Amino acid sequence: MKPLQSTDPRRLGRYRLESKLGEGGMGQVYLARTAGGRRVVVKVIRPELTDDPDFRARFAREAEMARKVGGFHTAQVVDADPEADPPWIATAFVPGPSLEQAVRKNGPLKEPELTALALGLAEGLEAIHGCGLVHRDLKPANILLAEDGPRIIDFGIARPMDATEMTGTGTVLGTLTYMSPEQAKSEPVGPASDMFTLGTVLAFAATGTNPFASQTMGAIVFKVISNAPEVKGLPDRFQPIIAACWDHDPKQRPTPGDVITTLDDVDTGAGSSGEADLPPERAADEPPASVLVPTRRESKLPGRDIQDSPRPESPSSTKPSLFWRRPLSSAVGTVLIAGLVYWAVPSSAEDPTPSEVEADLVVDLHEGLYEEDDDPHSSIRSMKLSPDGSTLATHDDFSLSRGWLRPNVYLAHIRLWDVETGEMKSERRINTEEASPTFLFDPYGTPLYAEFTHGENFFLKDAETGKILLTLDSREGIIRNLEFSDDGSSLLSKDSKEAVHEWNAETGEYVATHDLEDDVTLQGTLSPDQTIVVHQDGDRLDLFSTDSGELIGSIEGEEEGIRSHTFNPNGTILATGGDTDLTQLWDTDTRELIATHTTYEDTFYARNFGPRISIGSITFSPDGKTIAVGRSDGDIYLWDTKSGEHTLTLAGEEEDIRHVVFSPDGNTLFAGGSGSMLRMWKLT
Repeated sequence: MKPLQSTDPRRLGRYRLESKLGEGGMGQVYLARTAGGRRVVVKVIRPELTDDPDFRARFAREAEMARKVGGFHTAQVVDADPEADPPWIATAFVPGPSLEQAVRKNGPLKEPELTALALGLAEGLEAIHGCGLVHRDLKPANILLAEDGPRIIDFGIARPMDATEMTGTGTVLGTLTYMSPEQAKSEPVGPASDMFTLGTVLAFAATGTNPFASQTMGAIVFKVISNAPEVKGLPDRFQPIIAACWDHDPKQRPTPGDVITTLDDVDTGAGSSGEADLPPERAADEPPASVLVPTRRESKLPGRDIQDSPRPESPSSTKPSLFWRRPLSSAVGTVLIAGLVYWAVPSSAEDPTPSEVEADLVVDLHEGLYEEDDDPHSSIRSMKLSPDGSTLATHDDFSLSRGWLRPNVYLAHIRLWDVETGEMKSERRINTEEASPTFLFDPYGTPLYAEFTHGENFFLKDAETGKILLTLDSREGIIRNLEFSDDGSSLLSKDSKEAVHEWNAETGEYVATHDLEDDVTLQGTLSPDQTIVVHQDGDRLDLFSTDSGELIGSIEGEEEGIRSHTFNPNGTILATGGDTDLTQLWDTDTRELIATHTTYEDTFYARNFGPRISIGSITFSPDGKTIAVGRSDGDIYLWDTKSGEHTLTLAGEEEDIRHVVFSPDGNTLFAGGSGSMLRMWKLT
């Protein structure tokens, strides 16, 4: 949840907007209140889409479709004005996690929970189909686990059964991994398409994985249109149900009524009305039996016939206990809105979605260096902690081209910050038109910077006083960086000719030049115990022994490349991130993938029209229990390395986070990247 900005509306219709919950490919989502104080959620079509008649028509259809079904199986649409400028929809505020969030956090559902979920979803689909609609995008993210049972949401691509509209060439509406074969092939779809997807949803809920998931869109489509997969771990009772849902002949798939009769006929304590599951004040809201009770027909499920298997009518029976009705520890809230493409995260105490936290300190490093009409280029090139962890050093660049009449500006700054308070202790400005600097601490914690000139020598200076400490021979190469050796006796630098030069750290005297091909251990990412050095070659990481120089093994990352990699504190895990919004954890002994974290919202719009998110920085906390992932949209995601839980989102601006640094106690985190903003969060 974020405060309203100056560009956000303050009122839509009769609703007063309070905060911004988020935005998706189609709209922006706000938390609002009625004049009487009731909370509602309002979605507004994105400004750039208001003039698109197709999006306006779809937006209007969302409200119409959701209203047809009503609020018993969805989140109730309370108001809408699709003709307004901008168009908006208001829905009831319904707290509760999505099925996707619940399974990711708590694991697969047990059989009684799965039965309750299947019955609730079948009832919901029966109501949707009974209104003459096909949902077409049923998936765990669109199933809200409310207190009184599951709600099916997002009617953005729902269609009447008799609609003749076809998608354009090459256009697929829906989420690929939860599509039916006819959807994947862009063929007309009917209610049976939702039943195929119901089988996939139940398989995910029962096992925690989607059997149609794959690395590429083409591979997913191939799985969907091929023979149904074999899924291990399904309860015996659900295997024939899911297999029947996955029949490639839509006419042979079961109806929602078939599923209800099959599951409700088993002696599990599940009743026909569900009345006992509702609080007393809710029981009267149950819709007429004509909506919930299936038409009698031959069942498509093996060994079942609806006419031979009437539903029990005992008023004392109850549905299986639903796990989402248990208290959820360490929970914060989620709101999922019927008919909305985007799920948003408000502040509540009932849902496991991690909260979004603004920085405790934000410093614009280049404030005052440019005028309003200028177009400067800023970045934080590096961030390093002093050996004792008390000082953070940042090295930032600033450049500004002003045309022919005014001089261009090229500056670099070395700044020192107090880790405890976040206050700047000192800064030094360097004219980068004459020199290119890099920053380092010596083994005793003295802050230094190397000033590389275009001449024969370069200089090592005290970052606080600017005093020249050493003059070093550049060895006729373009020096790229400078580091102390592990024992502090030498200074090492890799040049533009792929050679590593060595100088005496006390005298500055040149010692030797090493060819990287002869000694691979000189440069790379060292493991904490210094037994492994990692070299990156495109999307592959090669691990070498520092003792023998021999190749230990390789790790193949994403095809798009690896942007960042790092070891955990004890060196047993190597984390990688690239241009696919995936953070992958690898076992350094076996080089096998042991976990994958993603912040990607799996929707059609996010995959095809959303901004491309990449991982620019990965950092483990000092105790190794948390991994911080810096993203190209300015946010930082914190994950629990043991459970895989996404615990917190640190909110930033739209800049590429390239550096994330924890304080030694893990209670403070600093971040910076492609912009001029340095941010600090207190995590306790």
